[in-house]
Amino acid sequence: MKADPFQALQDGFIKFAYGSDWAGAERFVRSALRSRRPGKPTRRFRTLGNLLLYEACLAQGKRIDAARAKREIERTESGDSLAEPRRQMQTLDLVYSLKRRFGPNARDGFEKFVSKDRELSNFMELLSPNAAVVRKRAWTMLNTPIGLSGPGSVTYLMALTALVRVEGLAGRLSAASSLASAVRKLAAAPISDSETRYRRECLLEDMDHWLRRFGLSHAPPGRSFRPAEDSMFPAADTRAKREEIGLSSNADGALGTYLSLCQRTGADACLILLRGHLVTEWYSDRYSGQPINIYSSTKSITGLVAAIAEGDGKLNSDEKVAKYLKDWRGGMRDEVTVQDLLDMTAGLPDDSELYSRGIPLTADLDRNALGLKPIHDRGDWAYCSYGVQLLDPILEQVLGKPVHEFARKRLFGPLGIGRDSGFDTDPFGNTDLFTGAKFRARELARIGAVVLAKGKWQGTQVIPEDWIQTVAYDSSGAYSDLFYLDDYSRKLPKKYRTHWIGMRGAYSNNCTIFPDLEMVIVRLQKNFWSWTEQDYDLKEPAAIAALARAIEAEKPSALPQGHGLK
Repeated sequence: MKADPFQALQDGFIKFAYGSDWAGAERFVRSALRSRRPGKPTRRFRTLGNLLLYEACLAQGKRIDAARAKREIERTESGDSLAEPRRQMQTLDLVYSLKRRFGPNARDGFEKFVSKDRELSNFMELLSPNAAVVRKRAWTMLNTPIGLSGPGSVTYLMALTALVRVEGLAGRLSAASSLASAVRKLAAAPISDSETRYRRECLLEDMDHWLRRFGLSHAPPGRSFRPAEDSMFPAADTRAKREEIGLSSNADGALGTYLSLCQRTGADACLILLRGHLVTEWYSDRYSGQPINIYSSTKSITGLVAAIAEGDGKLNSDEKVAKYLKDWRGGMRDEVTVQDLLDMTAGLPDDSELYSRGIPLTADLDRNALGLKPIHDRGDWAYCSYGVQLLDPILEQVLGKPVHEFARKRLFGPLGIGRDSGFDTDPFGNTDLFTGAKFRARELARIGAVVLAKGKWQGTQVIPEDWIQTVAYDSSGAYSDLFYLDDYSRKLPKKYRTHWIGMRGAYSNNCTIFPDLEMVIVRLQKNFWSWTEQDYDLKEPAAIAALARAIEAEKPSALPQGHGLK
């Protein structure tokens, strides 16, 4: 296969830049630009080389040489083709001017990160209460090469927003204000990737909270979202209605405890559906009513789509993956079944192993998935996100259409879920089956409710009843078909021993179904908020136990005639 000269140029540059050998990076790029083998460098190659040269010169303080590289780019490009390189240079100017201004904070002892993945994995450490530690690590991130990551680089925004918090808490309000202005400039640039835009918005919202706290922003928080009336889920907003659906007199305390837990742990929406009625619904003042990314809870939605496809006779989960994917075979791959992917027992590397092994990942999600190889024995459970993505080419093949289109027609449409909600896609048109779905709280509650009703919605069997009965009700395992299953016996009062069916995502973006209690709980959180207690998952069992005590489980369901769950 012919080597990609553009990739080779960037890889060579990064090799020097991540070692802080900016002089070596400059020599490497100049040599590549002088080379005429196998032919004269193309216009695009010269532009890329001069952009990298521009950064290498700025990093060394060689502003005259940087200006020459800039003039070369302006001679090579013109009109619309100059806009992107010019935007990249403006970004580099801003980043390096920040480093010059605040450089004394970052002179000594900086350990250079060697990869973007390591930067991101260490971001949680930036949230240490030790201001000196945060400042040091944030500046370490800022001292890595920006390359062509663009003005919306999430890594840089992570570091800058962490520094805004640190400088403000230390009383250096002028520095915090300057950094906040830089964040806004970096985040203002347009970008086509929807996931990057979403993460930018989250970081800005987190920063705005701190700016208000420091008195640097007088903009009030937004107004709490108020959804429209929903005939599917009538509110149990009177004492008589609550008693009718089986809530005891001490329910207010239990509901208040759960609501307080959501608020303290950074939730943006929480909802409790009991026997078809809304008994609690709350939204933060950050929430505008837009769908929220449910992260790994997406996997459970994928499980439902696979169930529908199997119910239609288009998918056989007992078949070998190699039957559907001719390029995914050989060795241990030949034994893996579709059901193994659904149960995460295919022997694939778990997420931590995948990233620690440095397996190259691209924006093409299906390509990443097709590159997986089993490293464990088949039958061993390992949480592998890209193993779920391997279902995308399989499902698209048997369904004859993209998975997100099928899900819209057969699952989201019948449940009345908005067209701006559902699965996301990557730049190559692949459906993101493991972390890219977005929903509003009531929309996710509808999915929980149809599982609770064994697949039926308004008289229509949306999901095969036998699948839900087998997976969600009769299974004795802890995980099946991309759903978490657990016995709550140790967590709930003996009288209310039950099991739950769980969709679980990052930041506790969860939908939990309690069949014995006829209850669905939805909790959504847009992002990790640096100012909150992150203890929801630890304290959830106690809050659920209190709710169980408040529910008179022995009463029959009191769903009104014609309700969507009937």
